[in-house]
Amino acid sequence: MLQYIDLYEPELGEIISWQPHGRAFHVHNIKAFETSILPTFFKHNSYASFRRQLNLWGFKRLFQKSHDDGPYYHELFLRSKVFLHHRIRRNVGKNKKGNA
Repeated sequence: MLQYIDLYEPELGEIISWQPHGRAFHVHNIKAFETSILPTFFKHNSYASFRRQLNLWGFKRLFQKSHDDGPYYHELFLRSKVFLHHRIRRNVGKNKKGNA
């Protein structure tokens, strides 16, 4: 999604974009993200669901004093390092492993 926006629709960078260092991304406008971007790339248009999925995949939110909702980071999700993305694994809870 971020690569597509960078290459083909850079005007959407006002809604979601990589941070300048390329190690995190930030959703700048949640309402526009829900209406313009989520339905295009996902089967839902709920920011809460998107955030929940990020958490399940191990992304962490970086808090900033100047923003209510900080950028998201994952050590294997880096701009221009697409070859690392296949190593990202979904976190499975204890109950899903059968360790209730």
